[in-house]
Amino acid sequence: MEGIDYPVLSFTCEFDDLTALDVEEKGFFDHAVVTLEDGSRYRLHFYDPDRLAVDLRTDLRFGKACIAEPGLVIVPKVTPHSMREAAKQLVKEGYFAFLKPFNEPT
Repeated sequence: MEGIDYPVLSFTCEFDDLTALDVEEKGFFDHAVVTLEDGSRYRLHFYDPDRLAVDLRTDLRFGKACIAEPGLVIVPKVTPHSMREAAKQLVKEGYFAFLKPFNEPT
């Protein structure tokens, strides 16, 4: 579509100012979707380094060997701005060529 600045970051839940504060405090957000210019859509899972470290230590204590999510992206802080900037960088780097786009059910 003309006039749209790609990539487009959207969310699978309501995302208001209160949600943004909550997400930044938690350091984790898994309801992000990036839409590319060709219309393909990809889910992203954002973590900040501190939350990732806590979750990894917890998982290791429970016998897991790792944390892995398709579309895992580590940002300094999980904010709308950092998520948008990360999506732009990932497009430039060709990151999405290695992920499978998803189709929403109609």
